[in-house]
Amino acid sequence: MLLISQRTTPCPSGRHRDCRPDALRIEITCLIYISFIRGQRGIATRHQTLKNRGITRLARPFNKLDTTNMEMNRTKFLIGSLVVFLTALISPGQDRNSAISTMNAKRLWDMAVIAQGGRDKLFAITNEVVRYSASKNGQPFSESLYVFPDKWWNFEDSGTQMFGRTMRMEDYQTRQNYILRKNQKNAELFPIVSERLDQSLDANGHVRWMPPSTFLLETKWWTPEIRSAGSAKMEGRTVDVVNVLVNGLDIDFFFDRDTHLCIRRKVGSTYSQEATDLSEYANVDGIMVPTRITYKADGVVKYASYKFNVRYDERVFEKPPLPAEFGVWERPT
Repeated sequence: MLLISQRTTPCPSGRHRDCRPDALRIEITCLIYISFIRGQRGIATRHQTLKNRGITRLARPFNKLDTTNMEMNRTKFLIGSLVVFLTALISPGQDRNSAISTMNAKRLWDMAVIAQGGRDKLFAITNEVVRYSASKNGQPFSESLYVFPDKWWNFEDSGTQMFGRTMRMEDYQTRQNYILRKNQKNAELFPIVSERLDQSLDANGHVRWMPPSTFLLETKWWTPEIRSAGSAKMEGRTVDVVNVLVNGLDIDFFFDRDTHLCIRRKVGSTYSQEATDLSEYANVDGIMVPTRITYKADGVVKYASYKFNVRYDERVFEKPPLPAEFGVWERPT
């Protein structure tokens, strides 16, 4: 028993038996087996003793436990014990490695959350505005207002005669939306089509694209399931990689080992297969956010600016505000 315990892998946390399920399973299996053997021998010995003494009345109940049945029972138990023994040697090691990976992933994730600003600040955010431009400090071509956890308003100016300006809104609480296209004066609310709902919502009704679109690791409305951690080479340097599941999306986050900020993100679900590089971080109200967004698939680069907890006009989620231009979401003073 002692030799078996000594051959198990030492507890990674130093907490003795509670982190050594392999040793415990082996020891318990051995104890059960020894008790079983002793019990079988005890029955046989008692039976023979009673017969020798001629006390046949007391020995009669033991007659059913003949030697053949005892040997068969012992053989069956030995095989079962062997299976448990081998399982203790193999499976717990895998479980332990998985547990260590998850613990490491949570540690890395917590450092990243702290690097972005900390949970207190992240959880205080209720809405966010993101503007995109084609060059740093250039004219914006897209602006989105995200009201957590399920509303989105967007205005885009393509700068072309064909598409011009487009305004759209999606409210996943009411399942209503509108689209105001070029030269239109008004747009009516209509139900979000089922294909868009299937694309946007997970099984629990959470908006899938809300976390990656806002570049926030956590908020009061989404906290990822931390699953595993590893490392990867990125432009000649080693980075930490944490895999999470958030709002139905399987995402790999690549974190810089010095700053602990996310420098690449890869969404590994049917929603998107693209890797996105995040760089040139800026501090906005105590939150670190990337201002340069590079889509690896086609090399497109966008520059982003951010606002948090803005005063917005709630009527933008009822009808398109006019004139159609940037900033019309703001609440009138």
